[in-house]
Amino acid sequence: MSLVIAIKGPEGIVLAADTRVTISPGSDSREAYFDNSSKLLTIGGPHKRVAALTYGAGSVSGRMISGLMSEFQQTIEDARLTTLEYAQEFSRFFTRWWSRGNNTSNFWFLIGGVDDKAPYGDLYSLMIPGGELSRHFPGSVFGIRWGGQTDIVNRIILGYDPKLASLLPDVDAASFETSIPYALLSLQDCINLAIVLIKTTMTLQSLSLESRGVGGTIEVLVITPNGGVQWVQKRELHGELESWQ
Repeated sequence: MSLVIAIKGPEGIVLAADTRVTISPGSDSREAYFDNSSKLLTIGGPHKRVAALTYGAGSVSGRMISGLMSEFQQTIEDARLTTLEYAQEFSRFFTRWWSRGNNTSNFWFLIGGVDDKAPYGDLYSLMIPGGELSRHFPGSVFGIRWGGQTDIVNRIILGYDPKLASLLPDVDAASFETSIPYALLSLQDCINLAIVLIKTTMTLQSLSLESRGVGGTIEVLVITPNGGVQWVQKRELHGELESWQ
């Protein structure tokens, strides 16, 4: 499980994710957690204006999704693409990998980027396999998308659990939504919002009997028209721990 947040604001795009991977090792209800995975994906070389979040299955055909990024880069070489074209390449590349093995679990991408000379960023979502690309907040429209283990974020942002919609079909759901002026948020405000949503989910899960699928550290990057991809905070490799839990 995971929690990923993508926010398009007027100053750029913010992408954030936790680093926990959840594995069910057997047929019972036990879950194992590993807190050093990466769900925030960047591309090396000249591809400094696009990044992606992934959630759902963490691997495809025996390979971690994050571990395939260098091979993905080789398929696009040094071509400078639009955000839409990058998203299309993600779809082709990872659909081919999904077709190579006996994969049964879907996974998703939220792909953000800023095209050359564009004043604002672009945000697309994609499901593997077979999902069509969806564009979110075109032009000067701003907002937030999230994916993964989203029950707590749903209640914070939407103001209710979406499962209630089937029980109360005549209620105006929009009236419960937290009023956030995305078009007025600075880049720092967008960063703060993404971190708050992930940190709150981690904290509440640690105090509940629900599955604790969101954890580890929080990785955050921004994509701006002038600066491209810039990491705000990133999980780093380190040596011997001072103490073992």
